[in-house]
Amino acid sequence: MSDKLPELIGKYKIQGLIAKGGMGAVYKTVHPTLKTPLVIKKLTSCRNSTNEKRFEQEAKMMMTVLRNPYIVGVYDHFKEGSFRYFVEEYVDGMALDKVIEKQKKLSPQLSMLILKDVCIALNFAHSKGIIHRDIKPGNVLISKQAAIKLTDFGIASNQNEKQYVEVEPKHSRTSLKISKKAAKGDKTVASDATVVNADATAALTSLTQANVSMGTPSYMPPEQFLDSSTVTPAADIYALGVMLYEMLTGEKPFKESDSLQGMFNEKLKGKYISPRKINPEVPLSICLLIRRMLTPNKKWRIQKVSRILNFVRRYLNKWDVETAEHQKKRLRKEAVQLAKKHGKKIAKEPKEKKEKESSVGKQDSEHNNLYRIRVQLARIVNSKTEIAVKEAMFLKKNRYLKRILIAVLCASALCATFVLCWQTKLIHKYILRPFISPVTIELEMPATSSANPDQPIIAMIFEDDGESFPEVKDARSTLVPVSMSNGKNKTRTFKADNIYLKPGKYRLKVATGPFVWWDNFVVEEESLKKAFSNEKQHVYIHGDFLKNVTKKISVHPYVFNSRTGNQLKIRETPEDDTKGLAKIKVMNFNKYLDDPELPEMSAGNVWIFQVECEGYKKETYRLMLDWYQDELILYAVLTPID
Repeated sequence: MSDKLPELIGKYKIQGLIAKGGMGAVYKTVHPTLKTPLVIKKLTSCRNSTNEKRFEQEAKMMMTVLRNPYIVGVYDHFKEGSFRYFVEEYVDGMALDKVIEKQKKLSPQLSMLILKDVCIALNFAHSKGIIHRDIKPGNVLISKQAAIKLTDFGIASNQNEKQYVEVEPKHSRTSLKISKKAAKGDKTVASDATVVNADATAALTSLTQANVSMGTPSYMPPEQFLDSSTVTPAADIYALGVMLYEMLTGEKPFKESDSLQGMFNEKLKGKYISPRKINPEVPLSICLLIRRMLTPNKKWRIQKVSRILNFVRRYLNKWDVETAEHQKKRLRKEAVQLAKKHGKKIAKEPKEKKEKESSVGKQDSEHNNLYRIRVQLARIVNSKTEIAVKEAMFLKKNRYLKRILIAVLCASALCATFVLCWQTKLIHKYILRPFISPVTIELEMPATSSANPDQPIIAMIFEDDGESFPEVKDARSTLVPVSMSNGKNKTRTFKADNIYLKPGKYRLKVATGPFVWWDNFVVEEESLKKAFSNEKQHVYIHGDFLKNVTKKISVHPYVFNSRTGNQLKIRETPEDDTKGLAKIKVMNFNKYLDDPELPEMSAGNVWIFQVECEGYKKETYRLMLDWYQDELILYAVLTPID
C-alpha cells in the first residue's frame, strides 16, 4: 500500500489520514455538497465473488437495517479499483478505550451512562436479528458533545437471514485461527490445569480444525471460542459485562493469556476479582449485574439487553450531579472548618449575592440529571491533557415522596409489630413486667368425651373496689384443656393464658354452662428490687369445685321404622308380651329402662343401649354422657327384616 495520501477517493476529497493498518486505512473527508465531515474506510481487496457478496451484504445491513442514533451511520459504499470503501459518520471525539486509558477508571454513574447508550444500540440491533460479536471499548465512540455511538459491525451476524458477514481483521480485532499443532499443545495445557472438561476440550479441538472463531478474545464468551457463527445475543451481553468491568476498574476481569486455550480456560472458570475490591465505589447491585453477565454458561446468563437497560435506567434515576449552589456551600463549609482550625474567620457573604446565586442554583437543578452526568463525560473527552479529569460529585436525589412512603410503611410495620407483641403479651412479659404481675387461672373438672367441651369456660376479672366492681378491660379469657389425670375418676385440667394485672384487689368469675364460680384474690405491690429480680410475683388460682359433680340422667327413647318413618310403640313393662312392641334395655345391667328397679344412671360414663323389636334388626348405641349433661333423647331407627 502506498504511503502517499490520495487527493480524491470517488467523489470525496481527502483531508487527512486518521488511522492506517495492514488491512486498510481510515481517511477524513467532507461531503462534496453538504459539507458534512465524514470518514472513508478503505478495506481489503475484494477480487473474488464471495468477498464482494459479503461486502454488499454488510453495506446493505449498515445502510438499511442498522439506522439508529446510537449506531455510527453508513452513508455510502463503493468499490474503486481493487479496494472497497465505506463512507461513515464522523464522530469527533475519542473511543472508550482511550477514555479508560486516560481516566484509569470511571465512576459508576459515568459507566452506567455509557452502558445505557450502548445497550440502546444493541437492543435495536438484536431486535433486527443482528448480533455484533465484537463489543469492546474500541468500538464505542464518544463525541465531544458526549454522544455515544456503537460502531464496527464488520463481523456481525444476521440471525434472520442465517448469513454471516465477515471482514478481514484490523489491528484492534483478532481473527482466531489456530493450527492443529497449537491446538494439541493447548490441549495438553488444559489437561495439566484440570480446568476444561473432556467435552469442552474436544469441542475446542474441532474449532481449531474448523477455523470459525472470530472476535476479540478478551471480550468473547466461551461459546464464541467454539463457534462464532452460532452465537446468540447472550454473547454480546457477556462482552458488555467485560466492558463494564473494565470501565469501573480499569482492568479486564480475566487474565490475558498467550494461547487461545489458556484464555478459553480462564473464561470457562468464570472466576475474577470482585469490582468492589478494586474500586470501592462500585455498589453491590452492579457487582451482581456483572456476575449475571459474565456467567460462563450462556443458559444462566442474562438473555435480553432490555433487562440490563431497565436496571441501568433505574440506577441512573437515583443520582444527580452536584449543583453549583451545593458545590459552593460544600466548599465554603470546608473553608470555614479549615479557618476555624487555624483560628481565623471568614466574612459572611452579602445577602443579595446569596439570593442571586440561589436562584441560579435552582435553575440549574431543573436540568435533567442525565444531561449533567453527560456533561462530565464531555469534559473528559474535550480535555486536551493526558491527565485524568476529576469528576464532579454525584449525589443521591432527594425523593421526598419516596421517603414519605417509606416512612409510612415503616410506621405501619412498627404499629403492626407493636399490636402483635401486645396481643401475644410479649410487651407485658419483658417490658412492663416490673410493674405488673401475671395471674394464672386453672380449673379442674370431670373428664369429658373430647378434648374440648361443648360448653366454653370463660374467666372474667373484676376490680374489688367495694362499690361498682368494674370488669378489667382485655382481661377476659377462655380456659382450654392442658392435661388429664389418671385413675378411676379421671379429671381434666383447664388453663387460661396469663393475665397481667397491676397491684390491687380483684374478683374472679368463671362460668361454664349452668355453673358459676366466684373467687377473691390479691396482687401484692412488689418492691422495686424484687420486681427486677428473678423472684418476681406470680399469682396462681386453682379451682376444683366441679371435680366431683355428678348428674342424674333422664332418658327419653323413641323408635321409628326406617322405611315408613312410623313410630313404634315401646313396651311399658317387662311382663308385656304383646307382639310389635319395641324393647329397650341397658346392656350394662340387662334391665329395661321402664323397669322400676333400674338403678339411677349418672353422667360422666359410657352407656350402651340395645333396641329390638320382632320383625326388625337389632340396633346398639354406645353413648358417652358428659358430666354436665342430664337429659338424653334417643332416636332409634330399626330396619325391617325382609
